[in-house]
Formats: sequence, C-alpha cells, structure tokens
Amino acid sequence: MNGTQKRLTDALSKGENTTKSEPLMELPVSIKTVIENVWDGFWRTLLARHKTIRITVHLDVDVSRLETQIIDTKAFQRLHRIRQLGFVYLVYPSAKHSRFEHSIGALKVADAIVKWCNKNKDVAERILNLAQPPPYRAFEIGPREHVLTRLAALMHDLAHIPHGHELEKEGRLFTKTQWLDEDRVKHIFNEERLCDIIMRFLLNEMERFVNNTIHQLIHGILRCYGAMPRRELEEQIKERMKSEIPNQAERFVKELVNILVAIEGGRVEKLSLKRVNNTWRIDELKITPLKPDEDADGNVIKTAEDKAIEELANKGYHSFIGDIVGNTICADLIDYVYRDLYHCGISAKEAPLEALRFLRFFAVVGERDYAGARLVLLLVNERGRLREDNIRAVFQLLDDRYFLAERVYYHRVKLALSSLLISAFSAYCHDRARQKQQRREQQTDGIQEVAKELLTDLLKIGDDELLDYLRSRINDMKDPYDRETAENLLNALERRVIYRPILMINLVQLEKGLREEVLKYEKPTPRYNLERFIEHVIKAPPGSVLIYISKRDRGKAALVKCLYAYIPSQRSSRTAQIVMLPLKTLLKEAPPFKDVHAIGRFDALRRDYDLLWRVYVFVSRDLYEESYKDPILGSRKKRELLEAVCKHLLDVNANHLLPSPQEPPGSVINLDPATFGHPVNAHARLHGKVIRLHELITLGCPDKWDLASTDYK
Repeated sequence: MNGTQKRLTDALSKGENTTKSEPLMELPVSIKTVIENVWDGFWRTLLARHKTIRITVHLDVDVSRLETQIIDTKAFQRLHRIRQLGFVYLVYPSAKHSRFEHSIGALKVADAIVKWCNKNKDVAERILNLAQPPPYRAFEIGPREHVLTRLAALMHDLAHIPHGHELEKEGRLFTKTQWLDEDRVKHIFNEERLCDIIMRFLLNEMERFVNNTIHQLIHGILRCYGAMPRRELEEQIKERMKSEIPNQAERFVKELVNILVAIEGGRVEKLSLKRVNNTWRIDELKITPLKPDEDADGNVIKTAEDKAIEELANKGYHSFIGDIVGNTICADLIDYVYRDLYHCGISAKEAPLEALRFLRFFAVVGERDYAGARLVLLLVNERGRLREDNIRAVFQLLDDRYFLAERVYYHRVKLALSSLLISAFSAYCHDRARQKQQRREQQTDGIQEVAKELLTDLLKIGDDELLDYLRSRINDMKDPYDRETAENLLNALERRVIYRPILMINLVQLEKGLREEVLKYEKPTPRYNLERFIEHVIKAPPGSVLIYISKRDRGKAALVKCLYAYIPSQRSSRTAQIVMLPLKTLLKEAPPFKDVHAIGRFDALRRDYDLLWRVYVFVSRDLYEESYKDPILGSRKKRELLEAVCKHLLDVNANHLLPSPQEPPGSVINLDPATFGHPVNAHARLHGKVIRLHELITLGCPDKWDLASTDYK
C-alpha cells in the first residue's frame, strides 16, 4: 500500500472529505484505484463488533455479523458436543472443554496476530532498511484479508468428526482427514449450507453497500486525487463495482476453502461454485494431500502444511493467512496449548495473550508480492540488536507443548481408552465389510472403506453420541465374534475399565527393518485381525487384546520463520545481512549465531518426542490378573500371551523373554547373543522390566491367515 492509498484508507475509515489537491491522474487508473479503496471500506465494515462471547483463558471475544451467522449454524453448534481432548477428561476430570470454545479462542488469537503485524509494519521496514538494497518488503494486512483470517480461524475445526483424533490420527481409520477429504468439505459447505450462507451474506451486503453507502466515500476519495466529483463518474464507479460483486464474493469463498485445505497439508487442484435451486454450492472439488520434505535421517525439513501454504501464492491467494491460522506458531497452536494447560489444571493463566510478549513481534514480510508474503517473528530490534527474550519465549512454548504431549496427549490411561474405542469402531466396520463380500486388492483396507461410508452420519453427532451410535448397531452385526468384541469394548468404555499394558516398545529404537514390519499394523484391518488372532491363540475372550501404535509427533513450532539482521563488525561495512529462515535453521547456520546451547535444546526436544513414538499391547483386567497374579496358571498364561504377541507382532523369538525364577524383580534381562544372527540395539518395557532385545530373528508366521485381508477366519 503506497502513501496515497494509505491516506485514502485513513480518510475512508474516518469518513473525512479531504480537499487536499494532488495532480489529476488519468481517468481509467483513477477509477481502478478508487474502486480498490472503496472495496477496502466495505471489508472494514465487516469487522465491526456485533456480539461479545466470553470464554475461559481469553475472556471476552468480539465477533462480527458474518461470524455470528457461522456460529449460529447447526454445524458449528455441533462443536459444543466434541471435546477438545477426547477421553482425557477420564484422566483429568476438568478437561471437558470443547472444540467450540477452542474455535472462538483461535479467532481471538488470530485477530491479535493480525493487529500486531500491522503495528509492526514500520518496525519491520526499518529493520529491512539496515541492508541496502532491502532484500524483502514489509506489508500491512488489508481489511479483506483480516476478515478472511478471522473466518478461517473460526471454521478450522468444523470438519472434525466425534473423537476425531482417536479415530483419525491414532486409529488411522480414515485415509483422508478433516479438510483433506472432499466429501467432508462438500458436506460442510453444501449440506450444512456454509457456502450459501457466506455467499448470500456477501452478495447482499455488497449490493447494499454499493447502492446506499458509498456516495460520500467516493466524494472523499476523488478529492484525495484532486478530482472534482462528477455524477457521471460516480455512476461509472458504481456500475463497475456492481459488475465485480459476484467475482468478489466467489473469490472470497474459494480462497477460504483453499486456506482450510492448506493448513491440513493439501492442495486444491480444482474448485468451482454453482448456484442450484437458488442455493450456492461447491460443484467441482479435487484435493491432493502433500507429503513433507525429510532428510536422510527422517527429520522434517519442510512440513506438508508449509508447502501447501506456500503454494497458495501461485493462485493469487495469501500465504500469510495460512501461517496465522494453522502453520507453525499459529492461532490454533497458541490457543490449544494454553487452553489444554488451563483445563487440565496444569496452569492457572486466565489471559495468556497479554503474557505472550512474542506475539507483539510478528510481521508480514515477503520478497515481492503481497500474496506471497509470510508471517515472520522479528528476532532483532530496529537497530539490529538480537531480542533474546523472543527466542526464550519460543522455547517456553515448545516446552509447554512437549509437556502436554508427555503428560496429557500420550498418557497411558488415555491411550488405553483410545484403543478401546478404535477397536470397537473397527469391529463394527469389519463386520460390515464382511457382509459386503467384496473382492479387494492386497493394499485395500476394508475397515477404512466402511468408515468412509459412515462419514455423513459422523459429521452430525458428537462424542457421547458416537458411543450410542455404535451401541445401537450391535444387534445388526452378523458375525458373532465381531459383535461380542464390540459389545465387550463398549461395556469397558462405559464403565471406565482401564486395560493394562503388558508390552511397550519405543519404535525409534528398533532396527529399521523390524520397525517397518511393526508399522504395517498401523492400518486398521491388519491390526484388528492380529488382535483377534492373538486372542484365538491364547484362548482369551473377544476384545481382550488391543494393539496401539502412537502417532509420531515431531512438533513443528521450531520451524517458525524468523527475520534476523546480522551487522558485520567491520567499520567499513555498515550494511546488514538480512535473512528469513526457520528458527531451528537460523540458530544453526546464521552468523554469528550458532548457539550450541539452543541447538542442543532442539535436539533434546526432538529425541524426547521420538521416545513418545511407541507400540503398546494392552490386555483386559481379567486377562492381566489371570496372567500375572494367579500363582498356578499365571506363568503358563503369561508365556502364551507374550509368545503370541512377540511372534506375530514383532516376528521375534520370545523363548528368552521371560525371566528365570532366580532373577530379582525388575532386573534387566539380557538375551543370549549366540542364539540369533544379527545385532539390534532396541529396548522394550515388559511388565515393569526393561528388556534389551540384543538379537532378533524373523521366524515368519506359520499360520495360513492373511492378516491384511478382511477375513480372519
């Protein structure tokens, strides 16, 4: 935005009719510029406060008329019935906060980031001017993009299904999650009428604005250009604006959909809107999920979300909106971290936005165009001096996020409860897949196919209703084993019967080949069949054995983009070197940074996250007590159970896993290296004992069962 446009915008917001004279420009250029500034005035009216909603953590949140209409929809009100942390409330009783209040909180944080970015535009420009010529430009976020940012933050969780993290992220029951699924996007925007609501609101408000509101504004803007208002010129501007109304509204909705898909790591290949029976709908839609860029060691260089957000600029959309809503340090992350800490009783902070000082140092910076600009954290002040407090604040956020992962998201009891739901849902889908008797290829997962068919039902219910939904369909299940499995697991969930872990292995410590074999059971059908097969081998009741493979959480806040200025010490050169890099890369490479202590903290945090990547084997309480507490049958039952698990999950010879009677409790069991052929540095935790799996052997499965198919009998 140049100086003249800024003056126009200020006059527009204040309603002034300035008479300052400037050289008269050519008419076509004047009309184009006038129209741009008038549209800015329209979008600014959509930011006006309509209502105030009070929530925990952030307290009062102002919402506009358009946002109020979105909040009042059935789809958004459903978020009241979806808990943010799923079954965590059975571990931390106060953690019953919903995705509704999280969405409102994310809107508040996104709005704060936008306002600070605009305040910091001049500061960022002065930092960039330390280098000549400046390698980047600082931008101010316009009112249209401000409206779009708030709306994207408000709607970012609308595509969640009940117990979404358990079924999608942990259970892998759906091939496409949230906004990456075309069917969900169409359901939210078509069946729930979000597309029609937004389009109708924009079209009506734009029409009313052009017809009734802009007369005085056009007069003031024309005077800013030194042009005397003329009736024919005013009418010409009105007609031009009326012709742009449909394109303006349609482009807004399309950019909103692209942003929601991008923050999930997807690219919209095709998108078109159509008016059918006087209702606006998404007509054509094609989404392609992206994959992250990784180095040889498996470390993420660029996340799928960052790649998708960067590609938004290729369509003329605004990448920084995706950064603000859902990339690295974003509105989503900031709100859920402090909301989860508060409701789990770990932190008593009531208004963290005022305490998070690093929010005040965000800016929007890009190389050339406004659309391709990105959200950056300013690590230096206007003189080029390092702001170490911002780095410490980011590390504090990283530590808080890991603390939540360790104590809450990966809590053993929470994982056991998640396994109950995942396996119960899988039992129902497995039964329906068997009823269909469809021929499938080797790679096709029958449970995932059936789960996709249930998506429409799931997008209409909440967490507690999901259990009732499964309970009401037990009698329709044809296979008695699947039916009994689902019934036993749902009964355990309703009574909060916690399954006990008998085996836990850190996957990152397994040899790569063995780890790949174990990760095959991330797919729901092989995992479900293996659970039932182990029950068959040890003659346990249906639903007694559960296998849980946690999602590998790497944390992405360390990849936040930062602006740093390095001023050489030589007096002859006063030109700074300006770099815009992820914080983790900056601390390693930018001179004279190379902060060994900070790099060590990053590496330690990555290792800590890797240690949360585990495979668990849970068993029912009855089976656990029979195997470990019965003095007569316990030893034999325990041996049968562990042999079945190790043989068919790990392909490991389990003959030497059990301690001898002479070994003291809790001792480290060393396997005989001469027994097997190749060394593997791995550890397992087995009923309180740390076992070094020095040597492993692949035995192969002697049974005829195809664990990748739907049939397990």
